[in-house]
Amino acid sequence: MIKYFSRFTWIGIVTFFSIHLHAQVNAVEFGKNRVQYQKFTWKYYQTQNFNTYFSQDGLELGKYVTQVAESELTSLEEFIEYGLQRRANIALYNNFDEMQQSNIGLGIDWQNTGGVTKLVNNKMLIYFDANRNNLRRQVLQVSAA
Repeated sequence: MIKYFSRFTWIGIVTFFSIHLHAQVNAVEFGKNRVQYQKFTWKYYQTQNFNTYFSQDGLELGKYVTQVAESELTSLEEFIEYGLQRRANIALYNNFDEMQQSNIGLGIDWQNTGGVTKLVNNKMLIYFDANRNNLRRQVLQVSAA
């Protein structure tokens, strides 16, 4: 009887842990962080409707982006078909490679969308490519995700 009981106990324990371990492995997702080659020190420029985050001497670009966004706020709200309820956060990167290191919005394909900037959870990622007209275009071509 004891031998019979210990065999069932052993089979039950093995079954329980194999099912439990299998479920745990399926719930873990690997490879969701992007490699970051440099450390960013972020600062921000704030207005009534926007927080523009910038790094590495990007204050002038941050002010420019914020001014463009504030001046075009009405058309931005019409385009995305809703009014901003709180400040939108704009993350401004000095180049495209820096933007590719961002972990913001993982799982959402918003960085490779054919040149259209997406506003996701009140966040917008844009980058400077040494052309202020392209930077302005990124701000103006926002679409809601």
